[in-house]
Amino acid sequence: MKKEFGGLGFRHLHAFNLVMIGQQGWRLMTNNDTTVTKVLKAKYFPNGKFLDAQLGHNPSFIWCSIHAS
Repeated sequence: MKKEFGGLGFRHLHAFNLVMIGQQGWRLMTNNDTTVTKVLKAKYFPNGKFLDAQLGHNPSFIWCSIHAS
């Protein structure tokens, strides 16, 4: 929706959302000292790397989104 009509001005909001989630994945790979990275690593990929992580059993919505991107 155009900004004039109250929208954000993005043509493809779904694609924009995927890019933002992909950036979170990049941050998980590059920033190992953040709290979010430590929590997700402990839960979803404790013995490996982010790119080798599996979806797992009963994952959170956030992890499903990051894993899908």
